Amino acid sequence: MVTDEELKAVYGMFTDAWKLYKKYADVQQEDEYWEALIAEADAVAKKHQNNKLTRCASVLTELYLAK
Repeated sequence: MVTDEELKAVYGMFTDAWKLYKKYADVQQEDEYWEALIAEADAVAKKHQNNKLTRCASVLTELYLAK
């Protein structure tokens, strides 16, 4: 069974990932765009490094790169 604490941690991670997605949903080709996206995705990943779903921000970055 998942504890309330674990659910809150997962919710926080998905909230951060969603905010990151919304901010960078309009994909740009400029280096500044990608540098900022990667830096913020890394920050989200570090913030949630103890979470079972640590790679969420990295996965979002990979999805952007696949476009």
